[in-house]
Amino acid sequence: MLAPPVADLVSTRGIQEVIIVGGTAAIGPSVEASLVELGVTVRRLAGPNRYATATAVAAERGHVTADSADGVVMVDSGGEYGWVAGLVSAGRSARLDAPVVLATDTEVPADSASWMRSSVDRSGGEVVITCVVAATSCEAGRGLMGLPPKVDMVLDPPSGSVVGQGDTITVAMDPAPADATLTVFGSCTEHDGQPLVDGAITIDVDESFGGCTLQIAIRWPQGTTQTIVASYGTVPDALVVESDRCQGIYSAVLSA
Repeated sequence: MLAPPVADLVSTRGIQEVIIVGGTAAIGPSVEASLVELGVTVRRLAGPNRYATATAVAAERGHVTADSADGVVMVDSGGEYGWVAGLVSAGRSARLDAPVVLATDTEVPADSASWMRSSVDRSGGEVVITCVVAATSCEAGRGLMGLPPKVDMVLDPPSGSVVGQGDTITVAMDPAPADATLTVFGSCTEHDGQPLVDGAITIDVDESFGGCTLQIAIRWPQGTTQTIVASYGTVPDALVVESDRCQGIYSAVLSA
């Protein structure tokens, strides 16, 4: 049955149509009947399983397949805290008009995969995939959407470290994107858009306290882009030298 507070809300707000998401095992026929008794038009979006139900919702939003979507939110549906993933993903889904599709931590189930499998040439354009699911399933989703494999980028020193003027940050990539263009942007660099040289970038830090950001963009020929953003604390050269000198004095006192 429809809970009394919900029934009151429907009546006082003058709600005329309700869409039920899920089969009768999730929301029983008695709830639907109670809504009809209130004079409400009821539609139910449901599939034979939760994955098909999610794609039915996507179709209701105007995306029968992923071909028409500029964004997709992949959500873990099978984990203990899958409901948390769904909750935090709802806002991003609405903001980007990106349908939610469900996956598990090991695979993209058939109904989700069928919806995601893209037949569109995305050259010159991008699709945003937000993953609130295991990396293996996210990577499988990228492939279904016609996107290149994700490149793992490891920064040395890592994001959050303190750097000084003239320091070098090394970027290791796996797999190495042989056919892609790599450029670096941000306040850590002297010139936006400079290319990586042998996988490294030399830092240009101004003579003041603070921090800087670094954004590395990988652009493939078909137009897709992957970016990583890092932030660093910065110190001027003079302070680095003074710090080294003080450390030497401190060591001498201890040894004496």
